[in-house]
Amino acid sequence: MTYNKASCLKLPVELVREISSLCDRGPLASLAATHSHFRSPAQEFLYEEVAVKIGDNFGTRTMKLLKTLAENPELCGWIKSFGVVHEKLEDGMPLKKEHSQSVIDMLRTILQNAQRLRELRVLLYTEENDWVRGLEDIFYSSMHPHLRAMYFPLGVDYLQIIRAHPEMAMLGMFIPHKCEPEKRIDPYVGQLLREVKKITYVVDSLPSMPIIFAFRNEDSSDYFIPGYGTADEDEDDGLEVLSDDFVEEFIVFPWLVPHHAKDIFLDQVQDFMIRDTLYMKKDLETVQRVSIFDDQSLEADCLRSLSHELSAFCPGAYCAQFHLQHKYDMEHSEVEQFLKDWSTNATEVHFKMWPDMDGKTRFFAEPLSDRVRAKLVESLGTICPNLFLGTIDGYGFSKTDGWFRLSVAEADEDM
Repeated sequence: MTYNKASCLKLPVELVREISSLCDRGPLASLAATHSHFRSPAQEFLYEEVAVKIGDNFGTRTMKLLKTLAENPELCGWIKSFGVVHEKLEDGMPLKKEHSQSVIDMLRTILQNAQRLRELRVLLYTEENDWVRGLEDIFYSSMHPHLRAMYFPLGVDYLQIIRAHPEMAMLGMFIPHKCEPEKRIDPYVGQLLREVKKITYVVDSLPSMPIIFAFRNEDSSDYFIPGYGTADEDEDDGLEVLSDDFVEEFIVFPWLVPHHAKDIFLDQVQDFMIRDTLYMKKDLETVQRVSIFDDQSLEADCLRSLSHELSAFCPGAYCAQFHLQHKYDMEHSEVEQFLKDWSTNATEVHFKMWPDMDGKTRFFAEPLSDRVRAKLVESLGTICPNLFLGTIDGYGFSKTDGWFRLSVAEADEDM
């Protein structure tokens, strides 16, 4: 036994690293505990990607991991991808303030020591206990020179993040679930657009632009912490942070896509969103609704191309929404192309104005002419007879009901 052990200890560190790179977490933990010769190579891959679920005590496996990392700064140095989410609390109450502050202090220690960090996924609800305020100075600092991709919930200053990380390639905006979809006001979209506008105003002065997209996850539970699905922990399979792994809404801003990424935009978003190792798997194939917010400066053929690609990337989407600016001029042939793109799977296509900054739905005040409506009906009849169409002046058309005023527009008139 002594001879065999000595032989193993003679293995070059490079070979031990190669072996470690092929191991799962269980064998890596065992290898790290075997001997100091194996510890560093094993820990490098054991802590390369870390996902933590914040609970109301330190008894769970991931909360113990959080404490271990905070107390051992050398382990944080191996982290390249870090994800943190809240777990669903059984009593529906937020975390206690003292406990939250302890967790924030630990997260600060971990992030400050994770100098190799390349991806950061912070999906913490922001309404309670100053989670963002307790961490935002780290988000807005340049202490992570290798950081290239981030997820953040609404509530942070995305423009500051972009300015602090000029090499960042991907920025995901995480939107809370819309709890009352039948209402005509979605304050989260208004908040999102305020952040997008801030970026738009200074885009020419930025040294570089990351790929920016937004997404909203469905919530299937009675109690809801904004942005999170049902959380379960399985000792064998690891964390399943979002058990309903589908995306409720995927939102893109075509004019903010960097020129170098226009041809591979969706491929890169897809690669970033699908992360089994972080137990945050999301797939564009599961998207329920696609929303495109288009600036009037975008070329029409670019918008058509993006619409066509999205319809292929998101085959499960039942609804496509095109939010347009005041002076956008859309030819009838372009409308037909959009309808063709989405006629296979979608049951609804809507053309709308950008909501105002409070998230209130808006429509053009001037109704479409009878000639335009007749052509739209003709298009629907030949291209996609079973598709519901919502027009930019607040009317809807379906094969069974014909033209009718959308209730959301009627509510707007009563304002």
